[in-house]
Amino acid sequence: MDLADVLISLSDTPATEKVAADNSNDLSAALDAALAEQSELTKVASHEPPTPTQDLTKIAEQLANAEQEALLKEAELYGAAVCDGFISRMGDYEGQGVKVASFGAEGGFDKFASENPELVKQAMELGYRETKDNLEKIASAAVEQGYAETMEHIKVAAEKYAEAGYNDALKVLSSLQG
Repeated sequence: MDLADVLISLSDTPATEKVAADNSNDLSAALDAALAEQSELTKVASHEPPTPTQDLTKIAEQLANAEQEALLKEAELYGAAVCDGFISRMGDYEGQGVKVASFGAEGGFDKFASENPELVKQAMELGYRETKDNLEKIASAAVEQGYAETMEHIKVAAEKYAEAGYNDALKVLSSLQG
């Protein structure tokens, strides 16, 4: 039973029946128009299946990302292991009381020099002799190198001016003969 039948059964006059039938048609048309608008507004998602190339590209990207993450994690673990080893070794050194030599600690060189003046004098003389010998070798090598370079420059200049002089002499002789 629809709305038009209910309205017709409630009304007693034939004019009312005609108005109800007209209203029924108008209501149906309005309802159909509303449904048509709604169906136009509703979007239907279209889904295209991915191509095999797209699938392989996606898988390759995922593998590359996973490999990058694995390398990063490996580097972090390696760094942590090296750091832990360093800290452990430092703890061992501190626990054993290993001392590092340092100048100036507990009297340092001054204390040693006052206790061993002859040894310090010998060390100074040895250092002086070795330094003097090294400086003489360096000076001798520098003199030899400077001499060789100077002689080369003199030779090049002499050859240049000898050639220029020869050419000038030829010009003078040719002007005298002519």
